[in-house]
Amino acid sequence: MLMHYADRIYYLVAVLPHEDAYDFAANILFDINKVTGGIELINLGSLYGTLSGQPKAADIAPDTPSLFAGVSDADFERLGVHTSIVPALREIRSEDAVLGIVETLPKLARDVILCLADGMPVEEVWEQVSSLAATAEEVDTQDYEAAIERPATKEAFVVTGDFAEFGRILTEPLSAWRIFLHPAQRALAERKTP
Repeated sequence: MLMHYADRIYYLVAVLPHEDAYDFAANILFDINKVTGGIELINLGSLYGTLSGQPKAADIAPDTPSLFAGVSDADFERLGVHTSIVPALREIRSEDAVLGIVETLPKLARDVILCLADGMPVEEVWEQVSSLAATAEEVDTQDYEAAIERPATKEAFVVTGDFAEFGRILTEPLSAWRIFLHPAQRALAERKTP
């Protein structure tokens, strides 16, 4: 599935059979994170599918409050959790459910949610997680060209404007995709030495 933005920016999101690609596209959100300024892909279908597939724990009473009842929607947003994820978080009543969904989430949201589920106060999560991931620039959530250049995007996606590089990436064996370098690590690993 190829997504198009503007005149010259394309995002290869998934390679799926025709009907599966349409189902996938109907359930994803492609947005710019207000804290990191990076592009995030949120698979709402996977998020809600995983949540609905969680077995009901026998020791959790139906009137048990959400694990995140003490966290406001505004706090989630300030910490960098996309507003589309919050309704699912309000349904979580066990740590097992948290562990079931975090793999479907963007990195910052995953880290924030795990810290909050562990009982860390909102301000401490901001100081130890979100503020460290935050960009110093003002974030325009409509400026995808600027978002492509931010470290948060490059940590999650391969960004290239070179057709030869793109072709090489598509022909790489799957094993090559299992090794990921942070952009700073990649710069060191691929630097030209005298």
